[in-house]
Amino acid sequence: MLTTQSPIYVAGGAAYPYSKALEDLATVETRYGEVYCVARWDVYRQILWLPRGACPVSDDDRRTDGAVVPYEYRFTPRNEEQARIARDGGQALLAGASFIVQAPTGWGKTIVGCAMAAQVKRKTLVITTKDDILQQWIDAAKAVLCLSDAQIGVWRGEDTPSPTRCSWWGWCSLWPRAWTGTRTSTMAASGW
Repeated sequence: MLTTQSPIYVAGGAAYPYSKALEDLATVETRYGEVYCVARWDVYRQILWLPRGACPVSDDDRRTDGAVVPYEYRFTPRNEEQARIARDGGQALLAGASFIVQAPTGWGKTIVGCAMAAQVKRKTLVITTKDDILQQWIDAAKAVLCLSDAQIGVWRGEDTPSPTRCSWWGWCSLWPRAWTGTRTSTMAASGW
């Protein structure tokens, strides 16, 4: 956790009164010397948004469960570890927690993510940074969630969202300081 202080409220992120000290806690330097901040500062409301998975949940929890979507479900784990991660991740998400899967290339994170979406049974948004990863998620959604092309939406740039069951959004979630000119960055929502 970045802080043990309870936020004002929790929604897509955790809202805190702006504090330079808290912003500094959320600022890191990569191994390549790039500085970025996982927080976003709403300068007009003087709110610092932090990833909600890095903070305690507030008594004022404004998250919504999202639309229920029944998925068909075809997931055959390669091994017990994949089965355990899919099960534990699905349970964590159903309990309202965030869940991060970190594994090497080829481990099956995309397939396991689709398996977790099927367990949660909610409309799902996946944010990717590259076209090949976006296509990997689309292929996995077809295989694991039994979705057709018409049931999968892809948003890019100014595209308008469609009323589909799953949507993939090609967008970079963390912007290095050199790209934005500020210490703040765009934050990816945790959870499904």
